[in-house]
Amino acid sequence: MKRQIPKQTILAVDDENHNLDILKRFLIKEYNLLTFNSGENALKTAFSGEPIDLILLDIMMPRIDGFEIAKQLKTNKLTRDIPIIFLTGQLDPENIRKGFELGCQDYITKPYHLLELKARVATHIKIKKQQQELEYINHQLEQMVAERTKKLRSTLDEKELLILELTHRVKNMLQMSISLLQLRLKNIEHPETKIAMRDFLCAIQIIALTHNLAQNEKDLMKIPMKEFYNQLIPLIRQRYARNNQMLRIKSDFDSVFLHINTVIPLGLLTIEVISSVLGLRPALPNPLEFEMYFKKGQNSDYLLEIKLSEFEITDAEAEVLSSKLTLAHLLASQLKGKLDQDLSKASFCLTFQEPQLKTYTPYVQDTETK
Repeated sequence: MKRQIPKQTILAVDDENHNLDILKRFLIKEYNLLTFNSGENALKTAFSGEPIDLILLDIMMPRIDGFEIAKQLKTNKLTRDIPIIFLTGQLDPENIRKGFELGCQDYITKPYHLLELKARVATHIKIKKQQQELEYINHQLEQMVAERTKKLRSTLDEKELLILELTHRVKNMLQMSISLLQLRLKNIEHPETKIAMRDFLCAIQIIALTHNLAQNEKDLMKIPMKEFYNQLIPLIRQRYARNNQMLRIKSDFDSVFLHINTVIPLGLLTIEVISSVLGLRPALPNPLEFEMYFKKGQNSDYLLEIKLSEFEITDAEAEVLSSKLTLAHLLASQLKGKLDQDLSKASFCLTFQEPQLKTYTPYVQDTETK
């Protein structure tokens, strides 16, 4: 006998019953549908612990509107991870913006179009399932690491093995996260969400790169900067090259070593600056030429320079660029450094000193000590 796969559950909220009837007619064959014409009853069911995979939520309703319902859902630990699709009768940009700020994943306009409705619902159900699979995999990996950690704490010799093992596990978890994010990107249609996901994927790839380089060094906390940036450049080209857009990057990097806790925010800052500049215009010079240098200066100073060659920025673009660089300045502060900029020429210079941080080298027993 073939085992029947249970249907995913969708909670639909709309004060007009005929809209709920349409949703039932379109979706009842594929999904288990819970329908409510009041927000109060819908919240009561959601907070009861009933398994829910997706919420379809009308914006304009009496007593309690969709925005307030979404706010309550996203602040409750039982429901905050359930994806929400807003239902709206008109494309009001302000309502759409407010919905995304509250944590809404998508919106559907009325009157409903069968193919669009089914496609959007199926996409977010699939994404929710992938998130659950990722959480399960991470939980399993955490359990494996915990079990392995417990076994490796018996002697000082096993401490070295523990560090190597954890580094290997982190590398595997990061690679798995990268693969799942790449898979999820294929199902995302909203342009701004897709850009944000690509930036997040790039950040994960930077962290994975640093851990890969750490495994090749005797001191697991020190990263070779020349090798780091030489491997970061292909990631930049892959992430930010558009269609036939070519990126030419002239570079020169000193052969120095920095602590892993310094290298990760430094790499994120590099990507953030380049992303902010490339996001200014839909069309850019082709090929687009960058210059990137990393040097060790005097008095233990380090210097990172990023600038575009023959690329002029208007005053209006400079104002937009300034607002985009907030995260870059926060990362510079984390490095206890200063990010100087000449926005009109798209030129940036970070100076910082590496703090004194603990390093780890494998344990060697002193045979002369009794």
